[in-house]
Amino acid sequence: DVLIHALPIFHVHGLFVALHGALARPDHVRGLVAIASSPRFILAPDWPHAVDPSVFSGFANELETRFEHAIERFLALETLGSPHGREELRALRAQVFAAGAPRIEALREGLAVLAREDLRGAVSGLRVPSLWIGGRRDRLVPSAALAWCASQAPDARHLELPSGHAPFLAHAREIAEAIAALDAGADT
Repeated sequence: DVLIHALPIFHVHGLFVALHGALARPDHVRGLVAIASSPRFILAPDWPHAVDPSVFSGFANELETRFEHAIERFLALETLGSPHGREELRALRAQVFAAGAPRIEALREGLAVLAREDLRGAVSGLRVPSLWIGGRRDRLVPSAALAWCASQAPDARHLELPSGHAPFLAHAREIAEAIAALDAGADT
């Protein structure tokens, strides 16, 4: 048995992988935890809980022309709205660049996945308990997207924390407790 987590960096990809795994093999999955992850990253007429396409394409273009600046800007968005933003930004920088700069090809492919994937229809098919965690001040993946997922999935719970896009930095204890509660509930 496995408890699947979807975490950054580019954690929305993690949700895609985790959700596919939970849907394909629910007998091998105890639960799914999504943190600041959405089944659709780009705004649509029927999906207001996302990033505007112009913002997304601007980031993609900047990634091609000003790579380091684009990464720095993305990391700054991760901590936007957090009362401990500066410390969190330093921690994220250290994590992202610990093994050197990310490969541009991997980032391009990651953005392509974010642009094309829409797993909203799959959320209601979950057959395992799920926990959807979002930050109230998140500018990239609004907590409303996670609340929507929790409303669609059976046996689901939404946890909103007073943070930005990286609630796991400032609220690690609350998240760990919520995951432990989900895991304990999966045993029953």
